[in-house]
Amino acid sequence: MAWAMKWYDNENTIILFTVEKNSTWNDFHDAMNRYAQELEKTPKKIDVIIDDPFGLPSGSPLPHLKSQMKKLEKYENFGLIVSVSRPTTMSFLLNMIEMTSKFFGIEMKKGVMVKTMDEAIKLIEISRTQAQINQ
Repeated sequence: MAWAMKWYDNENTIILFTVEKNSTWNDFHDAMNRYAQELEKTPKKIDVIIDDPFGLPSGSPLPHLKSQMKKLEKYENFGLIVSVSRPTTMSFLLNMIEMTSKFFGIEMKKGVMVKTMDEAIKLIEISRTQAQINQ
């Protein structure tokens, strides 16, 4: 599979997708469908880390992100989706996604891009701490 999936933690609360070179938007949709299947199996919050050293597939990301976020937001245990990507790719993508998502009225409340795996884990920890405080 172009998006290999495994559990990052022993508690099965963080899914790690490792993206292979030349992945497609269909691979992205397949991965998010597998995430949705895991969300259906448990009431526990499940976060996702996408380790993507290659960048997004060709074509506009907005229709793909919009359709998947709409589907995933119906799950109460839908956690953060954190993409770990190369800094040069990431800064361009962040700007593009921010501008076009505002234009199309898409809120990316649960999608974040970072430079390192450590940053991804830290963001998930912060999100979980804030969720506990807000209960």
